[in-house]
Amino acid sequence: MNVRATKDSFTRAIVNILAKRAANICSNPECRAITSGPAKEDGRVIMVGEAAHVYGARPGSARYDPLMSSTQRRAITNAVWLCKNCHKIADDDSVNFSPSLLFEWRNIHEKYIMDRLGKTNDILRRRLVEEEISELNRISYTARQILIDRPYAWEYRLTAEVLKCKLNPILLRARSLEKGLYCKPIVRLKKQDAYWWFQERIVEMGNIAPALSGIINSEFQEAWGAPGVAGSPADIIRVCSLFEEACDQILLWEEKVKFTLIPDEFQRLSSFLSGIGTRLIDQVGVVPQKLNDIFDKKRPDGHYEINITIDLPDRWYEKYSIELENISDGMMNSL
Repeated sequence: MNVRATKDSFTRAIVNILAKRAANICSNPECRAITSGPAKEDGRVIMVGEAAHVYGARPGSARYDPLMSSTQRRAITNAVWLCKNCHKIADDDSVNFSPSLLFEWRNIHEKYIMDRLGKTNDILRRRLVEEEISELNRISYTARQILIDRPYAWEYRLTAEVLKCKLNPILLRARSLEKGLYCKPIVRLKKQDAYWWFQERIVEMGNIAPALSGIINSEFQEAWGAPGVAGSPADIIRVCSLFEEACDQILLWEEKVKFTLIPDEFQRLSSFLSGIGTRLIDQVGVVPQKLNDIFDKKRPDGHYEINITIDLPDRWYEKYSIELENISDGMMNSL
């Protein structure tokens, strides 16, 4: 199949590696056609195999994902080796030939080839990788393929993909909350409990912020490993789960503020809290994209920093504290 080259087309080097990994056999387990052979002329070969994109290379193509970067689209982790017929069939019917199915084709096929090669150590290594990717099967096929292929800087690419998959539901729910698209049972706050309720909300947010800071500034660094040392897939997944849990707690905090019926005397104080949680989620939710932005460059090296600014409204804490103090004084004077 002749396809016009785009900036997201696979390089010749990736095509060659993919073909060799597939032993020049179509990865569709129901096909497995040989994709290269001798031509009539001496010294020439016939090639009927192609590197197919799992997620399409350009808008309008099969399984195109607009959220992917160019680097992700043209990476070997987004490729599967197919004969021309299977490539066309898969691209003509992206509903029945989903990304997950194509990833499975490649995974099953490479295990099939490895078994035919019969190299014991390679088979054992594959089994070890299968153990490592078992948890990723529930998260993302792309993440699983990153761990199998282990491209340059795979630790960071894996982190970005796992974080994206874990945070997307939280980000979508936060936006739905902002738009008022769902509700929870209302909790009525008694006037005598209100002052301490507001204090507890600040303490809770004060605990979440340093937890996020520690995850970003320390835990990820350890999971990625020291320079020149391979990272730990299990630790990367564990830290991503911690990050997800912190973001989930922020959303629960915002829901608590949203669905608590506040006494009239505390309405102004309540306005200071509303929207702070969703604002924070939006700010930390950019971490996966910032990681991908770094590795959209060709083999970046050197030192990089990802700066996440927790941006509250101007003089927010000062104004909040003054309002809380005024309420406290008013309560004391009424006794």
